[in-house]
Amino acid sequence: MNRFLIFAFVILALIFVQKGFAADKSEISSQINKVKASIEKLKSEVSDTATLAEDILKAQHYIKLAEDELNKNISLIGSITGSVKSEAVPTITHYISLSELTIAVVKSKMEKMKQENENSGLAKLIPELETKIKTVEDKNAEIKRLRGIIEKPKEENDQLAKEIATLKSDKTNLTAQVETLSGAVASLKKDMSEKLKACEHISIENKSLKEQLKTVEAQKGADITEMKEQLNRLTKLRDLLWETGKGGFISRISEKDITLILPRAYFIKNTPKGAGLSPEAERNIHWLSSVMNKFSEYKVIVKVFGFGLPAKNENIKATEHMAKLIKASLVEKGVNASSIEAIGAGDAKPIFSQKAVEENRRVEISFVY
Repeated sequence: MNRFLIFAFVILALIFVQKGFAADKSEISSQINKVKASIEKLKSEVSDTATLAEDILKAQHYIKLAEDELNKNISLIGSITGSVKSEAVPTITHYISLSELTIAVVKSKMEKMKQENENSGLAKLIPELETKIKTVEDKNAEIKRLRGIIEKPKEENDQLAKEIATLKSDKTNLTAQVETLSGAVASLKKDMSEKLKACEHISIENKSLKEQLKTVEAQKGADITEMKEQLNRLTKLRDLLWETGKGGFISRISEKDITLILPRAYFIKNTPKGAGLSPEAERNIHWLSSVMNKFSEYKVIVKVFGFGLPAKNENIKATEHMAKLIKASLVEKGVNASSIEAIGAGDAKPIFSQKAVEENRRVEISFVY
């Protein structure tokens, strides 16, 4: 019955740990769907697919990796609670960020291509305007030449007057066209200058985005290493909980350690000649040493508690001697002596009622990470 209760307690503890360190699946799924919708919208807006297809595929690849990582890291408990393993969240967020950055790069490239096309059209208009201006200048030169020969015979002058009138009319019309075209040229030059500045700004933004992308790539490695170490610690803790649970003993769990509480009689027997190992000690020492050797990275504190009379058998000195007996037995079973600390606690800290003498005479074995 006790083993069943301890096993249920361990399962509840694991669910608590899962809920305490897991992320909301629906929130992450919403982020992924939002990015996927942005990619589909971007594909419908892209006209030059040959130039931007590689970047769009890259964005799709990153969001696919995020989606796969999400599906892969929904634990059995997480499928019930709607949560995702916490160690997977940085990787999923990283892939979502990569996809969003790639989308931003594609949009930037599209804007730059648009600006370049507009600038190309403006550049083609300038030679045509310069040709018309040259025509006006040629007409002015012709008028000047005709004025030079105005002293010719009257018959010629009448003809020339008509030609001059025609030329003046042409000049007036051309002058109006020149003024209109000059205004258009000035406007086009101003617009081109603004477009060039916009292109320079876009280039600066592209450079900044590339630097951000490099930073995200570099951070990925450090985050994954940290998460692997945390996952390793949690896995070891889970395995230790499972292994110690097999003993069927009362346990106390905190953030820093796991403590088993066993009756002192499982290890120590008081005789007229003094304290010694009890008949049950061999079996319990064997089991405890196998656990300690399997989880050698944990430091183990063996603390023996006394209670009641005679006081000389229950004080700090007596209980410290008992703790050292247990340590020596563990060392004989192959446990590293430097990983064990033996402490005699005396009779100052009972945890049961004053009538429960044997229950208060206990051994607490703490596994500290």
